[in-house]
Amino acid sequence: MTKKDTLTIVSLAVIGSIVAVLLSSDKPTAGLTALAVLIASASLYESAKTSEKNNEQMEKSLKLTEITLEKAEIEQKTRTIKEQLNVFYYPLYDYITRDPSINECWQPSTLNKIGMYRYFANKEIIEQFEVFRNSGYGYGSEPCNKLTESIKIEIKLLESRCRELNNGLNILDNEYNQIKNDSYKGR
Repeated sequence: MTKKDTLTIVSLAVIGSIVAVLLSSDKPTAGLTALAVLIASASLYESAKTSEKNNEQMEKSLKLTEITLEKAEIEQKTRTIKEQLNVFYYPLYDYITRDPSINECWQPSTLNKIGMYRYFANKEIIEQFEVFRNSGYGYGSEPCNKLTESIKIEIKLLESRCRELNNGLNILDNEYNQIKNDSYKGR
């Protein structure tokens, strides 16, 4: 029931009470009846006001829950992208762009360790990675250069996507705080 409906009912009850008192031959009984109708109407009005406030609070709570779920989803996507970058793309890029004369790089065991996380890569990069690995890790070779360029592009895309997600998260945080602050002001 809306506030307007409640006001209409209360108004009709008041008018009805006044008419009953004026038309009644038994004024004291009519007066008590009118008083009872007025009290019931006032109670109905207060109940409608409380119900409206509860509905507003419930709507705000639902919106806060919705935002919280969206934030959790975005945070999970961000974690996945960071994991992709940290366990596959960055290590592989470092591996294939270092000078082979450095002792710790260009070791098959290092490449195999990085390769364990290739499932984080897209299909094209997995194929290029396999070609590079099967070609004997030729520094400066065509498979190496092709893989390097593809990884650079993919890293830029993933970093950009991560920034977009973080911006979206900031917007949701602001919206969440705004609703939360409005809830406290309304009390």
